[in-house]
Amino acid sequence: MLLLSASVQQKGAKKFVERWVGKGYEKGETQRFWLEFLHALFGIENPMSMMEFELPVKTITKEKGSDFIDAYIPSTKVLIEQKGSHIDLSAKYRQSDGQELTPYQQARRYDAGLPVSKTPRWIVACNFQTFEVHDMERPNDAPAIIQLADLAKEYHRLSFLVDDANAHIKKELEVSIQAGEIVGVLYEKLLAQYIHPDDPETLEYVSLPGLYPCGEGAGYAGGIVSSALDGINVATAVAQAMGL
Repeated sequence: MLLLSASVQQKGAKKFVERWVGKGYEKGETQRFWLEFLHALFGIENPMSMMEFELPVKTITKEKGSDFIDAYIPSTKVLIEQKGSHIDLSAKYRQSDGQELTPYQQARRYDAGLPVSKTPRWIVACNFQTFEVHDMERPNDAPAIIQLADLAKEYHRLSFLVDDANAHIKKELEVSIQAGEIVGVLYEKLLAQYIHPDDPETLEYVSLPGLYPCGEGAGYAGGIVSSALDGINVATAVAQAMGL
């Protein structure tokens, strides 16, 4: 997989949307849709090598023969139930056994017929214009909805299709950034409590006597050497406060 920049992915998404807006014939265009999608948005040079189409599966409702999963990505365990552009993904449709199921419910039926090694981590119901994403870690939650028209700004929400681990890393990175922002606010509040950072007598935290912050986080130091000097200054101030 090529490592594409955000701008390249956005351009690829826009071109993909232009080609597929208002289109979508399940039987004749499913493979081309998904192969183009993986190449345009995620730089997959040979997308056919990572996808399986018309994967046979034996379900309990099928007495003879097999049902077929429209598309499956083994590396990320994504099961795709593809419908035509005229199909409402939230509506129920009569199946060959008489049951009425939504596309997602139909996919869950296929899920039950797969071996454990192929049990999907994600199920995507798609009608070419809408991606309905079900996280199987929370199978009863409402699905995430991504519209084809919004793909240029929301393509990252579908990154799990090609790299599930990377999707988790991005989430952890977002949390880390938020935590860093919180620490930054606390740092500014802490720094504001100092009267004069260069005066050893004010190295003690004003609001909490006995606390002597030091090092890079205390605002005096910019690196390893200055952090060491900061430590010496604080140690001296502590010693003086203790009468040593």
